[in-house]
Amino acid sequence: MTITDSTPRTHTSSPASSTDEPEEKYGPLMHVAAAAIGAIVAVPIIWAVSLLHDTTIPVLMLARDVGANQKIAEPDLATVELEPDNGVRFLRAADRATVLGRGLAVGLTEGTILTTSDLTSGWSAGPGAHVIGLRATGAQRPAQPLRPGTPVCVWLPTAKAPCGGEGSFQARVAEVGRADQDGMVVVDVIVNSAHLEKALAATGGNAVISLIGA
Repeated sequence: MTITDSTPRTHTSSPASSTDEPEEKYGPLMHVAAAAIGAIVAVPIIWAVSLLHDTTIPVLMLARDVGANQKIAEPDLATVELEPDNGVRFLRAADRATVLGRGLAVGLTEGTILTTSDLTSGWSAGPGAHVIGLRATGAQRPAQPLRPGTPVCVWLPTAKAPCGGEGSFQARVAEVGRADQDGMVVVDVIVNSAHLEKALAATGGNAVISLIGA
């Protein structure tokens, strides 16, 4: 005889791991979010590195050999793009106007990148030009510093506008001395022979020096 077991059987399944659902539910989202954050962070870093790498400045270079104390002329200069170097004071292309007419402290060869230390301290007078020292108080010169190479107008007490007319003449600053205890300085200016008589008349300390265009 066959005896059949009629005891009800309950089938229990083990509960899913508590970590399965979050992993299944959030795993892909977390990967997407991490990738997005990484991209957001990487973009400005890549941009900054690229910007720093691509930042160059135009600087002055000698287009041919120039000897010591020889005045720099327009054909002597060329420009080249260089990355900035805080340790070296390159002469930028924007300085071209103030470099022309200056002399070199030592002879340099074609292709040399010019720095401020390569130039002599003042401007040198070319053929037919003269260097005249003019005494000027603070009230007789601009508040802005007068630098070598700066174009100026010198006005005598009898001067009438415009500059270059009666009692005035144009010149270029060669060097500026130290102020004495009364604020008086001597400004060396370069003038051509045509203005020599006026320049000599201005040496008595009664002339006014103004910047051209000021």
